[in-house]
Amino acid sequence: MLEQLLSEARTQAGQSDPPVKAAALLQLARVWTAFDKAEAERLLEEGVALVLEIPQPEGDPLRSQAITIAAAVSPSHALRLLPHVTGHAHGRAATIVFNMLRHGHLSDAISFLSDPPRGEQYPYTAALEAISLSREDETSQRNILRAAIRARLEESGSPGHGFDMLFSFWRGLLPDQEARTVVRNIVRRIVEEPDGPIESRFGKEGRSAHFSSIRESHLFSIFGVVWQLDEELAASLCRDYAQLAAAVAKFPEGYHKEFAAAREQRPPPEKPAVQCTQPDYITVGRSRLLPIPEALKTQFRQPFREALKLYALDTDSDNRNQAPKECWPSAREFRNILFKAGQHEGIAAAKYLDRIPDRDLRLLAQIELIAGVAGLPQFGGMTISPRPRRRFLPMQPKDRWLM
Repeated sequence: MLEQLLSEARTQAGQSDPPVKAAALLQLARVWTAFDKAEAERLLEEGVALVLEIPQPEGDPLRSQAITIAAAVSPSHALRLLPHVTGHAHGRAATIVFNMLRHGHLSDAISFLSDPPRGEQYPYTAALEAISLSREDETSQRNILRAAIRARLEESGSPGHGFDMLFSFWRGLLPDQEARTVVRNIVRRIVEEPDGPIESRFGKEGRSAHFSSIRESHLFSIFGVVWQLDEELAASLCRDYAQLAAAVAKFPEGYHKEFAAAREQRPPPEKPAVQCTQPDYITVGRSRLLPIPEALKTQFRQPFREALKLYALDTDSDNRNQAPKECWPSAREFRNILFKAGQHEGIAAAKYLDRIPDRDLRLLAQIELIAGVAGLPQFGGMTISPRPRRRFLPMQPKDRWLM
């Protein structure tokens, strides 16, 4: 039955319009990684070639989606696609690396992080994850850390999210003299950058540090390592910056150091006498979580209701969603339902496909059903809502003179 669903999806994809066909081939490529990696790469090649033929602006979101899927199937394809995607760059590198890691491509993720493509925002949080997964390979860990440091020193404006924690946790990978030089360069960079107002707080009520200066906030984020490696520099910073000095008085070793120590010292939770399995959930709308047992009992009534509402908005004849169907909010909801159903009901979940009124959205959901049955991780994607309706206000008498 699973082979039949795959075959039907492949056949229907070949008969679909180019944007839907491209999206379906890319999603099928990810699914085929669970069965035949050679076929997965062939489908990926076919899907990528078709995506590159689709003109702008319709092709751009599909190209962006193609990169994230390629990272899960064949990271080398993702790197080749990067020059062809101009938009949606914020956070793209992190998505690529996390997809590599989730799908078992650790060595490719290490290569990406050690020598990142030019023009991509360095993904410090993904680097933190990759270093943690590479505990038996200090050379790779060190290469990632050094690449992150180079990226931080080349940044303009505010530092990318996660660098301070990455460096604070892993600076021990570097010789002390190298780490000392790095921290001095980072401090010099922070001091040279323009200051500005900010409202931030470290810690919790009763023991917290407040900042109204971006510069002093950034200095405090790295201060623990500064104090460890260069006490003279640390003391001079406290003399020059009053907010920093006040924060250091409460957190002598820096915020990240205390956070790590608290996490290491926290006793493991006591194991309950009876093990309770926490239920899985499915999202309904933007924020509601529905337990899977309830969703199964009601045959996903509420999630389908929400998906059909979104479908009505996407297909409104007066304001139809002009984005590729792959990016429709209703497509996301239908795919989410069928993935969760496949996870928990197996092939029997195919019974829900008939409740999807659109042939193309049914195809994309069918592929996600197969992914759920095959045990693959759930895969997100970009969503683009219909353009807001124009509001026409009643004409006022004075406006008639402008006609």
